[in-house]
Amino acid sequence: MLKKEFRDTLKILLECSSILLAIPLAKILDKLVFHQGWRFRDVFDITFIVILFVFSIFSGLYVFQSEKKDRGFEYLLSLPIKRSKIIFCKIFPRLSILLLLLAVTLIFSIFDIPLQGCITIITLQLSAVFLTLAVDSLIIHFIGIFILFTLFQLFSNLIFYFINNLGVFQLTYSAFFGELFSSLILLIPLGISFILSFKNFDLKPLKFHTKPYLFITLPAIAIQILILFLYNNKYI
Repeated sequence: MLKKEFRDTLKILLECSSILLAIPLAKILDKLVFHQGWRFRDVFDITFIVILFVFSIFSGLYVFQSEKKDRGFEYLLSLPIKRSKIIFCKIFPRLSILLLLLAVTLIFSIFDIPLQGCITIITLQLSAVFLTLAVDSLIIHFIGIFILFTLFQLFSNLIFYFINNLGVFQLTYSAFFGELFSSLILLIPLGISFILSFKNFDLKPLKFHTKPYLFITLPAIAIQILILFLYNNKYI
């Protein structure tokens, strides 16, 4: 099963890598139309970051897509494997390949702020994975990811300004801790909902498995939105 998940993940990465074709296209357009003197390295860095974002989203979106599409949940749940191992086999290939890509960004200094960029990409992928049992439509799933990612960015700004005003850390560390704490605040309730949903998962319609999201994730999100609203004028 782990080999299959690695193959599926590498297939998604290969499809996302087609975005690299934008590099020669951008150079041609710059030479013929824009005349901005874009350097190859600059175009490559931007293209690679786009690939990271696209891969993190779609590798999460399609974590159970084959089972939904081919009605393979019955086979998956009939396997003599613990559900914790199934979750591991689903998440590990996606996260490990993403970490390898992020290692490339660190080696070649692709992100302006490396650690924050890595946290952002990992948060995006795990949000997409954890949300997969809450919705059945890819469009709604994508909208949900966009909402969660926006909330993550706003809350990280709030935490950053709060920590920075304490005057304990330097500006860079305040921004890092803002991203880290915001990521944990978002992913912990979402991850717990995902695990509980899959632990009790059977062949009922997907809507019967959203209870953990309704009682854990939604209240956590509502509290974050309320905090953002209360401190909007002071920190945002």
